[in-house]
Amino acid sequence: MKRQHTNNLLYLFILTFSLFLMGCWSYRELNTKALIAGIAIDKAQNPELIEVTAQIIKPGMMKTAQQKSSSEGGTTTGKPVWNIKGEGRTVFETLRKATHISNRKLFIAHNRILIFSESLAREGIKKHLDFFIRDHESYPTIWIIISQKKASALLDTTTQLGNVPAFSLAESIEDERATSQAPIVDLHDFSKKLLNKTACPIAPLATVINVGQDKYAKFGGTAIFKGDNVVGKLNNRETRGMLWVINKVKSGIIVVNCADGKASLEIMSAQSKIEPQIIDNKLHLTIQIKETSALGEYGCNEDLFSPANIKKMEDQQNLIIYNEIKDVITKAQELNTDIFDFGGAFQRKYPKLWKSLEDNWDEYFPQIEISIQVTSKLKRTGLSKFIP
Repeated sequence: MKRQHTNNLLYLFILTFSLFLMGCWSYRELNTKALIAGIAIDKAQNPELIEVTAQIIKPGMMKTAQQKSSSEGGTTTGKPVWNIKGEGRTVFETLRKATHISNRKLFIAHNRILIFSESLAREGIKKHLDFFIRDHESYPTIWIIISQKKASALLDTTTQLGNVPAFSLAESIEDERATSQAPIVDLHDFSKKLLNKTACPIAPLATVINVGQDKYAKFGGTAIFKGDNVVGKLNNRETRGMLWVINKVKSGIIVVNCADGKASLEIMSAQSKIEPQIIDNKLHLTIQIKETSALGEYGCNEDLFSPANIKKMEDQQNLIIYNEIKDVITKAQELNTDIFDFGGAFQRKYPKLWKSLEDNWDEYFPQIEISIQVTSKLKRTGLSKFIP
């Protein structure tokens, strides 16, 4: 009986205490805040300042970007976002000053992307990243983008399949897995590379293209950092070469030749393995790539089911992948930027020796002798034997 009485008191205490746990002491309605979808950071005319553009969502217009009647009796399209600009000495100062324009405190928990102009990134972005790493409202999963021109221009692009340009940009980054021609990098990934003494950060490149009166964002290529400064760029082909090495190729198209046309092969899977070795006091690496593909388009009159023709396409795949990897490694060694984290591979295999390599990695990385081995298989050809 005494134990039952004690249990009843315990249940009563838990029930009473739980009433005080409901809600949040700092709770504020979302309609009292300005919700940010994306942020762009550019150089200001004053070299001591930066220009920050914040894309703010208009909740009442999110559903349809509806048309409103104008005073003249016509119609005008209401935009579901509002881009506000400000200048300041730091990101935090500039965003807080924007409260004077928006009449609401800016709320960055919904922010999806962080865009830096290439010109600013060449001077270093670490000090501008600190706010997003430190602030409790910011998430480490926001995407990092480098704009080849003005960063804020990407927030002014046209969106045909969505209402918010910043959200469309975020979706476009994620969709780059289908082409493997731009890396996908979030704040967490980028920050880890910044803290690494030997690995160099990367970020996707984007630019604005004009199509008639519309402006669209186009992704492709990679910005290479040394520390927190952009020091070089990779084109689409070199970018895929890098992604082969770091095991980030998810899909894409490889076009091969035949006697009277071309065939398109879709990458179905890819795996990479990096094996470091020390031979005669020299650093060596073997990169092994295993890839499988499916035939997506066959513009040839040759017998598709002929083992010799399948072997011919596989050999071309091998060569294309090999050359993409070889060319990007050559460029990275010329720039002395370890974008593959080869240093990490040596550290894991030779932890004691790594202590003597780490401080002089800039001397060792360009001298690494690298062997590339590629094995590709065409596993799916479809039911059609040849073009009728």
